[in-house]
Amino acid sequence: MAKWTSSDFIRLITYEITRLHTFHAQENIVILREFLNEFIITRESKFLEESNIRLGVAYFYTRRGESFTYNFQKKNNPSKEDFLQALDRFLNW
Repeated sequence: MAKWTSSDFIRLITYEITRLHTFHAQENIVILREFLNEFIITRESKFLEESNIRLGVAYFYTRRGESFTYNFQKKNNPSKEDFLQALDRFLNW
């Protein structure tokens, strides 16, 4: 794991949550967003409409302009569990 990049973590976490992934970070964020909307998010006001990634940080936006941000950079020790906890905090905010 010493040489892992944020893209590696995005692929791993996307796969661990959805069992799907591609080799492109932006496509993984879209896969993740669509899965979350379909199977995790229950409040329509929190559905994630848009997403992008910049410098290892993923940004997910709701229709109302709220944003859920997750940092996939190695220094932040990204994991499936941490991602889902951060998402839960966002959904309950």
